[in-house]
Amino acid sequence: MVSPDHRLILRPGTREERQYVDLFCSQTSQALSGFFSPQLWNFQLPQLSQSEPTIRHAITALSAAHERAILNPSAENAAVTEQFVLQQYNKSIQYLMKHLTTPKPQSVDLLLVTCGLFVCLEIVRGNNKQALNHLAAGATILHKRGHFANATPQSRDIDRELSHLFFRLNMQLSLFGRPLAPLTIGHKGTLPPSTEGNISFTTIEEARLCLDGLMNKALRFVRLSLQNPTPSAITRMQQRQKQQDIKEEFDAWTMALNKMMARKGNSKTLDRRGPLTLQLHHRVSLIWLRACFATDQMVFDNFRSDFEAMTRLAEEVFRLGPDQEKPSPANGFFLESGITAPLWFTAVKCRDPIIRRKAIQILSDYRRREGMWHMGIFFKVAELVLESEEAELSSLPIEKRIPEDRQRVYDPILPEEIVASPCQVILLSKPHGVDGGWHKRTTYISWES
Repeated sequence: MVSPDHRLILRPGTREERQYVDLFCSQTSQALSGFFSPQLWNFQLPQLSQSEPTIRHAITALSAAHERAILNPSAENAAVTEQFVLQQYNKSIQYLMKHLTTPKPQSVDLLLVTCGLFVCLEIVRGNNKQALNHLAAGATILHKRGHFANATPQSRDIDRELSHLFFRLNMQLSLFGRPLAPLTIGHKGTLPPSTEGNISFTTIEEARLCLDGLMNKALRFVRLSLQNPTPSAITRMQQRQKQQDIKEEFDAWTMALNKMMARKGNSKTLDRRGPLTLQLHHRVSLIWLRACFATDQMVFDNFRSDFEAMTRLAEEVFRLGPDQEKPSPANGFFLESGITAPLWFTAVKCRDPIIRRKAIQILSDYRRREGMWHMGIFFKVAELVLESEEAELSSLPIEKRIPEDRQRVYDPILPEEIVASPCQVILLSKPHGVDGGWHKRTTYISWES
């Protein structure tokens, strides 16, 4: 019988490196793909690794880290594996630096791909700060480069997939307190299809790419609006028109998604969790957009039906997942946020006592790790926010425990790098009204790994 390694003998690298590249193809790529099937992880990067040692060593480090942290965390040789990860990491950097000393047309492409892999590697290793640093650097490179006029034909598909990965991860920069990179929509051949006029999707991937762009556009708009909380009457009128324009683009996206799903019917080739997750993120984005001019937390009471729908969608995604009770190592990690971020948003911003408790319960049951979102930590913070806001309401029936604005937490702030349990959490509130000063309550949470 021919061993797997003998079948891979024509591939470059040592035997151990080839085995980890094989692991990347068979398991790590699935974790990076999530509920979708992008060509980037499943085909393009494995192929590119055969000719580019920078990519091969980065992929090897990533799959070894995935095995150590997710697939087999209790292995006795964990220290040896970590040493191997660092060795491969350094080799990738060395080859990249060598490549950049003699720049070629594809040098920026290689730099972006490697940067993306380093983001993934640090996320898997649990190093959020380093992951965010790589992400910010990659987003800056992508913004400065602009369009792909100089991209080689062979790299265009990878560029497109990688650009959208940065689009999605770019939002995590904002959610974790970093400045949002100014990635823009409309670079030819790069970014999501235009949402102006009638649009249609033939695949769920097209719908996802379009939503990527819309969410980034909405989040940039929200951030710019927050920078000028007291604009002139004319500026506010212009802002409201822009807000309405973006909302109409989201509405057009919904219509296009519904039409595509109606055509596909009960397609067995489509993971139903994909469109459900897109609808979740779509609703979160609309709440961001519609609430951005508010100065207090009471505005979120207007979105009760949205929060209720988001909880139902998240519950359906959870129900459709394999081994809900005991997720296996192979499906216990996804690179990107699926239901965690929307559930977290619901748990801390929805003050309907029943809906938010349902969101927290799903967070507790959903024992998977999504990107930089550590389930145990965010579940505990959601519980902390609930307890803080309802501290004066404990004598009331649960369904009547709706806090006033002075009792509400405006923002829970966590450290960028969470090393170990317990960790510090700061709860920001305005007990003296929206025009009063901030009140900071510092506390600590503990969680199970």
